[in-house]
Amino acid sequence: MIMVNLKGGLGNQMFQYACARAIVLRHAQKGTSVDLKVDTFYFPPQSLRKYALGVFNIQAEIARDAERKKIKYPFGIVSKAWRFFAGKFLKRYNTVQFKKRFLAFGDNTFLDGYFQSEQYFADVRDEILKDFSLKDPLAGYAAALEEQITHDPNAVSLHVRRTDYVGHSELEMKDYSYYDRAIAAIREHVAMPHVYVFSDDIEWVKQSLQLPEGTTYVSRTGMKDYEELVLMSKCKHNIIANSSFSWWGAWLNTNPQKCVVAPKQWSNKEERNMTAFSDIVPDTWTRL
Repeated sequence: MIMVNLKGGLGNQMFQYACARAIVLRHAQKGTSVDLKVDTFYFPPQSLRKYALGVFNIQAEIARDAERKKIKYPFGIVSKAWRFFAGKFLKRYNTVQFKKRFLAFGDNTFLDGYFQSEQYFADVRDEILKDFSLKDPLAGYAAALEEQITHDPNAVSLHVRRTDYVGHSELEMKDYSYYDRAIAAIREHVAMPHVYVFSDDIEWVKQSLQLPEGTTYVSRTGMKDYEELVLMSKCKHNIIANSSFSWWGAWLNTNPQKCVVAPKQWSNKEERNMTAFSDIVPDTWTRL
């Protein structure tokens, strides 16, 4: 059994699942069947974050409490104390940066980390795309936009993340001219881009950013996060924030000629950019 601890928002949960699923798929390629379970222990009813993968066709079951304890604490209370000092003994790993050895984990592994690099699962991209397809089609406003975006050859998603970043010294964007430069970069590929804006603070975007005439502001009260993510993925090109949410909107985009622009500075701490976040942006994307 491979079990992965889910935590954070939708984008983080997708990274965690994709890493674990890729390990299972590699075992299957060798003729070995390994079960995949997701640990949702960190999403109690009172939590602000919720388990978010249930809308997708993921190939995993939610771990029962007994299963979680067995694989995470195989020696009971001794394991709880020992794993703090010897994570490798319990096969418990916590990372953002890509670690090649993670690709070959064996059975009975408990994964606990963020795994924010496509290198963990790029070799099984087709399967991950299927897993992150929706169980049910979009409806209402989202469905109408999906139809419009799908038939718009110049559709470019632009994501601005603010609500939980404002005041966060490490992640808050300091230079919003990034979006001007990103649109200019897109124009090298698309003469007349039609920008579709996604944001958790859409009114601030309308008032604060000078975006091209004809821009469509997508986000609105009542929209689900997965609806916005799917709509981003339907755009032909993507301008993302330093956010795992819009990262997935771009990665799920299947346009073979897509242009994806990402911030050069994922974090305001240079040492974090050089270590933890050094592998988060794929080489085929443009960093500004």
